[in-house]
Amino acid sequence: MITMKGYKEFDQKLYDDNDYIAKTTAAEFLNQMDYELKIPIDKQPEVYKLYDFEIFDDGCSVLVEVEVKNVWHRSGEWEGYCTIDIPSRKSKSISDLYIMFNKTLDTLAITKTVTILSSPESYKRTKYTDNESFFNVSLDKFKFYTKRNNLWIEVN
Repeated sequence: MITMKGYKEFDQKLYDDNDYIAKTTAAEFLNQMDYELKIPIDKQPEVYKLYDFEIFDDGCSVLVEVEVKNVWHRSGEWEGYCTIDIPSRKSKSISDLYIMFNKTLDTLAITKTVTILSSPESYKRTKYTDNESFFNVSLDKFKFYTKRNNLWIEVN
C-alpha cells in the first residue's frame, strides 16, 4: 500500500524480520574492526529513530544506525545505482555511524551519519510512498565490505 504521507510508515513485520539480525551482524562487523560491544544487543534499550545500538571505540561511545536495503540484491558489490539514497526521515538520528546491508546481510556500506545529513536531497516514488524525500549520498562517501570465509573484507 502506498502512503501519501511522504514517508514510509512503520512496518512491524519488516522490523521483526530485519532489526535484530542487522544489529547483531553490524556489531560483529564492528567488533572485527576493533570496536567493543560492552552491552549485548538484546540488553540495549530500543531508541526508536535516534540510533540502533551503542558500541565503543577506544573507550568512546559510538552510536550506530543500521538498515537492511531489501532492494540491494547483489553480493560483494553495490547494486549499481549512482548514489545510495537514505530516507530523509533518518535526519532525526543522533548516530555516529550508518551501516546499510544488502538483503542477504553479506555485504555492507558504511559511512558517518553526518555525511548523510549533509548530502543533497531529492524526492521519489517508492514501493511504499508516493513522494518520499531521500538524501542522495555519493558512493565515494561509503566504504563497502563483504563477508568471505567468516571475515569482513573491504571491496571497491
